[in-house]
Amino acid sequence: MTLDNFIKELEDELGVLPEEQRGEIIDRFKLQIERAKDLGDSEADLLKVLDDPKKVAEKYIRDAVVEEEATEEEKILEVPEGEIQPVTADFASVVNQYDIQKLMVSGTSVDVKVEAGHKLGFKFISYSHKGDLSYQIKDGRLNILHTGRKKNVRVHTIFDYMKKRKQMRNDELTIIWPKSLDELNVDLRHGKISLAHINAKNLRLHSSEGMVEATNVKSDNAEIKSDMGRLISRTSQFNELSMKTEMGKIILEDVRADYYHLVSELGSINLTGLKVESNVKAISKMGAVHVNYKKAPQLTKVVAKANVGKVHNDLAKVEIVDSRYKAEYKSEMGSVRVSLL
Repeated sequence: MTLDNFIKELEDELGVLPEEQRGEIIDRFKLQIERAKDLGDSEADLLKVLDDPKKVAEKYIRDAVVEEEATEEEKILEVPEGEIQPVTADFASVVNQYDIQKLMVSGTSVDVKVEAGHKLGFKFISYSHKGDLSYQIKDGRLNILHTGRKKNVRVHTIFDYMKKRKQMRNDELTIIWPKSLDELNVDLRHGKISLAHINAKNLRLHSSEGMVEATNVKSDNAEIKSDMGRLISRTSQFNELSMKTEMGKIILEDVRADYYHLVSELGSINLTGLKVESNVKAISKMGAVHVNYKKAPQLTKVVAKANVGKVHNDLAKVEIVDSRYKAEYKSEMGSVRVSLL
């Protein structure tokens, strides 16, 4: 790669930004390159320092996204309650005026991330330039609606794909939420859902085409679904957890619940660090089921079944003092393995 190629690729990657802002960034890079050359730096040295154009562009795009954080000194903005409004730069200031207990997000081709933070914040990027956000606030409920679709891009060669890959990406919505919720509901037609450090009494996550990931999440009642994506949860805590996917894997790592109901039609189920004394039903119709307990249960009867595949159950001979709970692991077409770490 030459410096001219670097500048050209950087400009292409920055295409999501307004033309004026993109021009300022490119001019700044050109000026810095000329100054470095005057000081004796070679083209090879500069290319090592500049790194990949895509990574450079992503930094500028993140920094350029509007992220409004409301403060006490900001002007109070009057918005008619119950009416659907377009999301604008002052969105966080508007939301901050209300006591929001329920957050609902729905969308088409968008990746949604909800994570905890000290101040309310929103970031939205539409790589296709076709995405749009609107919202409605009513009775303590905030509804955020994403509409739009990915740009229809034709790709003929691998070089063509590399050039146009940015236009093929989903839109991205990031929500920084500073407090617990009574209800959090995210429903996407196509896109990934990511939750981190969120506390919601009732949790509903669904993506028709995309994976769902929840890390350090607390909820009394959680329902997580994906028609065509993986379901992953780590270091989270639930009273009741229901996860179902048609074609993806289910992966749980150090997830504690009183009741687990896990179903994968075509994918495997991998469980590590479950709550030892709990009710579990984990069923994979076409994939394997692998379970690792950190210690043997004393109040939970562990049952492993497979209609076609092999069964290996390290806990089959463990004496249960009082079988008030039942953990059932079943695969119709794959193997089942229950082991003790």
